[in-house]
Amino acid sequence: MKLLSKLLVAMFASAVALSAVAQQFPARPVKIVLPYPPGGPTDTFARALSIKLAEKWGQPVVVDTRPGASEMIAAQLVANSRPDGHTILFSTDSALTLNQYLFKEMAYDPVTDLVPVTQLTNTPFAFVVPPDSQAQTLEQFINLAKQSPGKYSFGAGGVLGVTQFAFADLVTSPNVNIDALIVPYSGLGTVLPDLLSSRVDSTFGGIAAVEQFVKAGKLRALAVGGANRSAALPDVPTFKELGYPDVNAGFFSGLSVAKGTPPDIIQKIASDIREVVSTQAFRAQNIDPFALELIASTPEAFTEFLEQNRIQQQERIRKSGTQPT
Repeated sequence: MKLLSKLLVAMFASAVALSAVAQQFPARPVKIVLPYPPGGPTDTFARALSIKLAEKWGQPVVVDTRPGASEMIAAQLVANSRPDGHTILFSTDSALTLNQYLFKEMAYDPVTDLVPVTQLTNTPFAFVVPPDSQAQTLEQFINLAKQSPGKYSFGAGGVLGVTQFAFADLVTSPNVNIDALIVPYSGLGTVLPDLLSSRVDSTFGGIAAVEQFVKAGKLRALAVGGANRSAALPDVPTFKELGYPDVNAGFFSGLSVAKGTPPDIIQKIASDIREVVSTQAFRAQNIDPFALELIASTPEAFTEFLEQNRIQQQERIRKSGTQPT
């Protein structure tokens, strides 16, 4: 009984200590490490978030851009940071679930060196073709590609990126198995001119990035990712509606911290961010105009999501025939 009492006292003291640590957070400026250069949509989102968090926390929150190496530079920096929540990784699939199956050697382990905080958003893709394409629907595109193996091309925005693997999901779906030419580009910005001029036949792009072209009749959207139709393109069916539920057409964004960060701090960060991004004003400026799906999950839900997503990423890479380098 004495031993049990001592254990209970120790557990209570530990809980009180953790709670006190969370109440003191943040004790100094907070850094959000972003794997992308300034000026892009992710940077804009991160900076809007940093401003609101600074107001809420009473401490400066700065965005530190560390682009390059498929998000690994930024991820490694956070993995090696002091585990106290003051250095936060803002990343996507690449850093957390994709790189581990693409690279034989990494300077960090996304499973053991980083702790999930919250999944912020999901960014659905639209599958688009030029306006003069013979394909009016996704089914027609598939049938045309089947009739002419190797003729139809896909502009991959980023080498070994999520758009290429989304296309692999599609072409390897049951009853599809089409042979298309993959044309690598550095990003969607370099794909679009060739797509608009019909030099390539298709691509995946973020809905917000292609919406204006679709509405102007300069591109045709055949399908969109996501659980539901996009409010930006309400007439375009989802892949799930069309019978392709395994096409993962999009990417997620989320926050992580270094292993060893106290659980109470992780919970506080997630809770405070959920409160900020869920406001009508923040959504109206930073989420809805970019056709993002707001998630703002708990640490536990994000952890479960990542576990399932890693299984999906490994399988889609296998189907694409990509070998780790």
